[in-house]
Amino acid sequence: MATRIGITTDPEMQRLYLEGMFQSLKQWRIEAGPLPKPAAQQRQHYLATWRGCETLRDDAGAVNASWYVYSFKYDVHK
Repeated sequence: MATRIGITTDPEMQRLYLEGMFQSLKQWRIEAGPLPKPAAQQRQHYLATWRGCETLRDDAGAVNASWYVYSFKYDVHK
């Protein structure tokens, strides 16, 4: 089972979007937040490096919004 880590300004909408992209999305978790975008990006990079997993591109949220770091596991990418 693979893991991905990303950042978003809207965790609930991001999860719904990702459920359409990743088959059997499991263990959705908010890792940190709310944070300023640079701090969220830094935490995302740290967690991805530490866990040895891939990151996802940022969503289109505003730079000055509150950002959340999330992770999830999945079996297959659609």
